[in-house]
Amino acid sequence: MIPAPLAKLDLPIELFRLRPPFTPLKRFDPSLTAAKTNSMAFAMDVEGRKIALKILRSPGPRTQKSLPPLILLHGMGLHIASFRRLAEFLLVSMDIILPDYNSFADNGGWPPGGVSVPLMARTIARLTESLGFPQFNIGGSSLGGGLSLLTAMIRPNLFQRIVLFNPAIFPQPLPSFYRLVSMPIIGEIMMSITPADRLVTGVTTVGYVNPAKADPELFDTYWQNMARRSNRMKLMDVIRHLPRHEADIRRYLRFAHQLQGPALVIWGEQDRLLEGNAGQRLAAILPRGKYVGIPDLSHLPHEESPETIAGIVLEFLTQSQ
Repeated sequence: MIPAPLAKLDLPIELFRLRPPFTPLKRFDPSLTAAKTNSMAFAMDVEGRKIALKILRSPGPRTQKSLPPLILLHGMGLHIASFRRLAEFLLVSMDIILPDYNSFADNGGWPPGGVSVPLMARTIARLTESLGFPQFNIGGSSLGGGLSLLTAMIRPNLFQRIVLFNPAIFPQPLPSFYRLVSMPIIGEIMMSITPADRLVTGVTTVGYVNPAKADPELFDTYWQNMARRSNRMKLMDVIRHLPRHEADIRRYLRFAHQLQGPALVIWGEQDRLLEGNAGQRLAAILPRGKYVGIPDLSHLPHEESPETIAGIVLEFLTQSQ
């Protein structure tokens, strides 16, 4: 039986822009309408770091049975617009919160040298606590997937469910470009001279089985980010902070037993960036982990086939405990 098409909204790319002026946010006001909230870009001060975020509200009626808001964290060097097409299906059923943890919005949140992945997770946890919702679901793609998992382990009582798209969590040998960028001086030179086109082309090469499925508006957003040298330097900082040894992540995964809610690992099995068994390995570690492998997708399954991934995510988030 062919499943019925999912309900879908039309979300313009402008909805995912993160541009000044940012509305300062200390605690979210749930009385704001979707029309008002969705047009705003917020910035929250978390321990001296200003984190830009979008809060997209479902236009449907609010009920006590509504799903908790879903926090989604984007991959390394990408942008919250990575979730645009997925959000067109999910926003029908839930609010979506999109923190720009890389602070590509140039709002004063990125210190010299960058921040470690664990510190990013603690920052997202503090941001989440301050928003004012009683509970959330959380997930992410690539490094954002690993980051969302660490965030959930910091505040396990805040998150009902976790959904991950090819999460990067385990240390592994890095591609040659990453290794070079990690070197002092060499990295600065490479990021100064590497054209944005090369970095953006690399997203489709690694992330897609069929690059023709790439959303031109999304990739123009990626290009605009990488065309700025300051953003390429931020990407370099993140690469330099990636965990290098199993011990680096083992100290955090030992707290996985605290995650009482279900966790879903969606894995595009043609991923050429991450080790092939990483998704199944992670699902086996999580107390209520479930692995769903998709043979014909790669590292960014939610971008290449958003309706497929949305169907899996909606089924997971709405099923009973």
